[in-house]
Amino acid sequence: MKTALFLVLAATGCANILDIPDRHLAADSTCSGTIHVKILYDATGATSDVSVPFFKAQKDLLREINETGGIRGC
Repeated sequence: MKTALFLVLAATGCANILDIPDRHLAADSTCSGTIHVKILYDATGATSDVSVPFFKAQKDLLREINETGGIRGC
């Protein structure tokens, strides 16, 4: 049972490598709206020393994605 589950997970994880198309998105599909991203981070407390820089990194990544054309045009 564990071997079968492992093989299924490995096959689905390698879908891009094996060039298996995604059946939910057509290759020529584009977005015509805005994708809203919500980020939750802890600005105070014990984990604030890691959360704030991590939030800034996520914000930088989203800015870079927007500058390079977004996700499928969004």
